Amino acid sequence: MTRYITTLEIIKDYFAFRLNSTDEVKDPYQNISKNCRADCKFVRPETYLTIRKLALKAECEHRESFDCYLNKMLFETKILMDENCETKILNQIKEIANMVFDDNCINWGRIVIIISFLAYLSFRYSCKVNSISKASSLACKLIEWLTSFITCKYGIWIECNGGWEKLSIKQDNSIFNMFYSFFSK
Repeated sequence: MTRYITTLEIIKDYFAFRLNSTDEVKDPYQNISKNCRADCKFVRPETYLTIRKLALKAECEHRESFDCYLNKMLFETKILMDENCETKILNQIKEIANMVFDDNCINWGRIVIIISFLAYLSFRYSCKVNSISKASSLACKLIEWLTSFITCKYGIWIECNGGWEKLSIKQDNSIFNMFYSFFSK
């Protein structure tokens, strides 16, 4: 007997994986299966591994664009010094997510790259603030917001496309190109 994996489980797993990774891994895929245990005996860990591989691939391919955007968003604007920085970061994230999907084109690539980008943002933020409580607080808020965003707006699409379990590791690279063009504007 199997059960469907929830969006929250997918997002929490990837954030935990990404936040426990180092930035300068020689082979970023070497630890992909580390600590990959399903919470329930009816959930297959292959689904988590697939998401990890796709999200990490998206990050590796678009890291320069991710960094460029994060530098503008977080560091050049001095947002980190603001006591309401989490709220401001979430507002900017909402704008980004809405722009990525504003043409009503939904695909796995766009969903995965949003997860990848926000986990990377959380990782970079944790490196800059040097405060576990601040980093944990933002990560929890990002996970909560992202879960709600994906579930409310794209949950039916995910179900109609076989759920998270049907996401294939053999996705075409072109599905990531839209997000790249957004970052290079």
